[in-house]
Amino acid sequence: MPLRSVTPQPSAVAVRGGGALEYRDGEAVYRLRAGEALYSAVVVRFTGQLHAADVNASAREIARRSGITDVTAIPVGYTVRIPFDMLLPEYLPPANPRRVAWEKEKEELAAIRRVIRAADLEGIHVILDAGHGGADTGAIAGGVWRAPTSTT
Repeated sequence: MPLRSVTPQPSAVAVRGGGALEYRDGEAVYRLRAGEALYSAVVVRFTGQLHAADVNASAREIARRSGITDVTAIPVGYTVRIPFDMLLPEYLPPANPRRVAWEKEKEELAAIRRVIRAADLEGIHVILDAGHGGADTGAIAGGVWRAPTSTT
């Protein structure tokens, strides 16, 4: 099979809920799908903003950058451009310093959660030793009391 030249494509990452983000020149590019609106499908989803004033301001800025004059009439597949500084860290390119820091923090929190779960004894198995009993009061080792098992 002969080799052919390939035009490099911008990096793209699939996103939860469908679609993909492509990265170009300090911004993410998203193509609107059927039924999606600029406010919920882009601003709330990719920036995490929830307050109406913030969502509206960001939607205006994204519309301006994307050449959208009427946010109520954006065609399916239209390219929406979102600057990196607006994106939540999880939607940034994998090598972006803000995303790398976010992923590191996420890993550290996961480790803490594992310790907390163990502290609540979730996933801990208790094995009862049927030995001893009667007048035996059990044993203390390392400050932990091992109670005897009653045989009655």
